[in-house]
Amino acid sequence: MNKSSQDSGVFLALDIGGTKIAGGIVTADGGVLHRATVPTEAAQGSDRIIVNASRLARELLQCHQKVSPIPVLALGVGSVGQIDFASGRVVLATSALPGWAGTCLKSALGAELGLPTFVENDANAAAYGEYRVGAARGSPCGVPDFGNRNWRWRHH
Repeated sequence: MNKSSQDSGVFLALDIGGTKIAGGIVTADGGVLHRATVPTEAAQGSDRIIVNASRLARELLQCHQKVSPIPVLALGVGSVGQIDFASGRVVLATSALPGWAGTCLKSALGAELGLPTFVENDANAAAYGEYRVGAARGSPCGVPDFGNRNWRWRHH
């Protein structure tokens, strides 16, 4: 991470999974400035998941604001399930998250936090992260090799 990557701002990132919600304040070049997790509490339904995600996001924002004047520009959310990127709505989800299908993360979290919000399927978000700042950086094409115990990219 270099100072110039923070000059215009940083981002709030949330990863909503079946057992935990992970979050962080990150730079455009992939640096993690702050991180935290909370339980998803999926069995309690979608409203509880939104409350937990919002609480985690607010804690991360407060932590960042205490130590840095650098603005948080947007919220990026990776979530389990099939996501409609344009609306930020969960289209389909497994039974591991009861009531998750139909949840509009973009409006629920974006309105709560007052940030432009972008929502993507968590696997797609992870692959894009690898492409932008991880193992596939600089590659015109990368495909994850899931057969290998260690994460690596096979370039074609």
